[in-house]
Amino acid sequence: MGYWDDCHLQEYNQLVLKLTLRQYLMIIWIHEPLVSKLCMEFTEITDRQWDMIEILLPKPAATGRPRSNDRTVLNGIICVLVSGCRWGEMPKTCGDGSTANPRLRKWQEFGIWKKILGCAIKSAHKQ
Repeated sequence: MGYWDDCHLQEYNQLVLKLTLRQYLMIIWIHEPLVSKLCMEFTEITDRQWDMIEILLPKPAATGRPRSNDRTVLNGIICVLVSGCRWGEMPKTCGDGSTANPRLRKWQEFGIWKKILGCAIKSAHKQ
């Protein structure tokens, strides 16, 4: 099983409980040992990653103004957290910081990031 043997998995799960949100997001894209990915550059999420994440996000409200595209907003959040740029300096392709920042906080309140991480860990075990 390589890196994900039972011993490492238990240590990894204990480590996950202590991580910050930025670190959670970095781990989502890990399909190699943790050490090799600590310094990463921003890349937009793949279709496969989006399919995994989309089902975990809250549904848009039935009434009111339409919500900005979740995938674009998620790419913006990841861009800021991985690259360290300011919300106002996000690339236009990643949406607007005034939308992404509140969505980051809202999803954090609802525990969405932990669900995403759990799904990513399960996906890593399957590979």
